[in-house]
Amino acid sequence: MTDRQSLRVRLDKLRQFQELLQGYRKIPWRIFKDDLTIQGAAQHYFLLAIECCLDIGEIIIADCQFRHPTDNRDVFRVLGEKKVLPKPFAEKFMLAAGFRNLLVHGYTKIDMAKVYEHLHDDLKSFSTYARAVSRYIAKH
Repeated sequence: MTDRQSLRVRLDKLRQFQELLQGYRKIPWRIFKDDLTIQGAAQHYFLLAIECCLDIGEIIIADCQFRHPTDNRDVFRVLGEKKVLPKPFAEKFMLAAGFRNLLVHGYTKIDMAKVYEHLHDDLKSFSTYARAVSRYIAKH
């Protein structure tokens, strides 16, 4: 790996964004559903965390000269194909790219109940991603 510093910076940011998102998990639904500031912050940190994952993946793909991904979902597919990520996890994590696209392009259609659900059910995926990538980096 030639770009370890860029990867470290992004992994650190991913952990930071994940910690911030974990703080929003403590907010009860009755407050979350009516507070636009909290909703916006949660959406923003989700977007930034997913962008970190995509950037990390793209750096690894370029550095290792893996096939060029066709879209954001394909970044995670390539990482699964090349065993950077466990393939079943990569296939599931491709949904994060879809969520990212919703946050960026479909912001008028975002279901806050789904955002809240992601806060409670999916944050551990960022840790799984970071661990798998860190192991791969250490070996190469």
